[in-house]
Amino acid sequence: YIEKRTEQLNRSSAAADLGRDPAASAVNESANKMDWKSQKEAQAAKRKKENELKKCEEAITSIEQRNTEIDEMMAAPDICTNVSKLQELSAEKEKNEKELLGLYEKWEMLSE
Repeated sequence: YIEKRTEQLNRSSAAADLGRDPAASAVNESANKMDWKSQKEAQAAKRKKENELKKCEEAITSIEQRNTEIDEMMAAPDICTNVSKLQELSAEKEKNEKELLGLYEKWEMLSE
């Protein structure tokens, strides 16, 4: 059975090859390879963008959680009377806010 099937396939491909122009066949194969290659490149670029978007979202979440913790710490009775600790926390929160602005812009660009 396998031998007969192989023989049939060989005959049908030989008959098909007789009807084809070898140059046209090479051009078609080359075009198909280029289409496949460009498709793979597009898929890779899409995955890269999705990964960057995910990392950006994770960073935003992390910084927002830290800012919430800082707000809670600043409201604590033992810290709200400690000026140096309040300044330290305030400086950290200000730095986080600047970083968040950059991350928000990056997220907006990536999500388009």
